[in-house]
Amino acid sequence: MKKTPCVGAAAIALSALLLFAGCGKKSPILLQDSIDRITKSETNVEVLRSWVMTGANADVLIHIDTSDDMRVFPPNYAETMKNSADHLKRKNVAVLDQIAGLVESGGTINLGYGAGLYKRVIWVLPATVPVGASPVETFKKILYQKRPYTKADLADLTADGTCVQGTIGGVPVTVTRLEDLRIGPEETAIVDIDLAFFLGLKSQDPDGRMGTRVLIDMLRALKRKQIATAQVSINLASVGGAVPYDIRFFGAVIGEIVSNPGMLDGALPQKYEMMIE
Repeated sequence: MKKTPCVGAAAIALSALLLFAGCGKKSPILLQDSIDRITKSETNVEVLRSWVMTGANADVLIHIDTSDDMRVFPPNYAETMKNSADHLKRKNVAVLDQIAGLVESGGTINLGYGAGLYKRVIWVLPATVPVGASPVETFKKILYQKRPYTKADLADLTADGTCVQGTIGGVPVTVTRLEDLRIGPEETAIVDIDLAFFLGLKSQDPDGRMGTRVLIDMLRALKRKQIATAQVSINLASVGGAVPYDIRFFGAVIGEIVSNPGMLDGALPQKYEMMIE
């Protein structure tokens, strides 16, 4: 694929609250304007289901997570994946019940892309230094350890000093940290926040406390990005113990602040101040 600068990017059961915004309106700016298209889910498959059910097509998926949630499917699954994506294009989400076991651990983002929900993906990692600052082979090595990728699968990934760009499983992707996140001024995004991201932050600061302050700082950094947003999905990721229950309340905080972003500008409600550390 043709590479684009990191800052410009190429034309760059479901526990969901599905409150639909009006048609034909300009997309609200995340954490500046109130957003009511918010979903909360427990699994990756439920997150994908929510994207389809809301009909929140966008230019970009901003996937904030420690995991890529992608997969290169073997040839014998190619037809199954294509048919499944075609079903999702028609909003036939029942197909997800049939393939959930196949895609839950990796592949939901590929399916969303195949269904035309977004044109590219920005994968935001909880990194303290630019993702593209190290040689790209270092990043590839990490992916090889996480997934059964081959060298050919990741052949066109490149690092530009700030981000890593290329394709994974045929999906155009930019890998970055939150500080370096950029989308085009005319692009809209589905913003997907997996609570596992905060476990990644914790791993960078083992002595730090995982309280509301960490979450608020992250949301304020996200607000500065001025992202026109079609939907916000929150993956609580508690099924199977992926995310401990002691930070599950982060999902409720995110949802409340996204719908009422003025909370970031003043004093937090007492219930959150009590959990600030």
